Amino acid sequence: MKTKFLVLALLSATFAAAASNLRFLADAPIAHMNAVDTALMADAIQQALSKNKDNEASNWKNQETGSKGTLIPLNTYDAYDTKCRKLKIHSEAGGESADSEFDFCITAEGEWKVLK
Repeated sequence: MKTKFLVLALLSATFAAAASNLRFLADAPIAHMNAVDTALMADAIQQALSKNKDNEASNWKNQETGSKGTLIPLNTYDAYDTKCRKLKIHSEAGGESADSEFDFCITAEGEWKVLK
């Protein structure tokens, strides 16, 4: 459930950024990722946000598909009465690569959720 929420949140944020032209997703790495890829990425995001210092990179990779990425928490700040972090995500899949940045805040349950 956590993985599905995170992937949907990332996709919805991506859609919002280019609402008038969704054809760009055909060239986006996430369009080439399978369920294992997205689960690995989602788990790596949770780990990077929970454990990495600001500007400390961590990587994930699915050895079977070759999909991979680098995650870098850029800064930590307080908002909405909780701890938040900006995360730079570099992803590669299906011969495509992309960089994006998202803001995440931690919930009372200890899970990082992307801000919309």
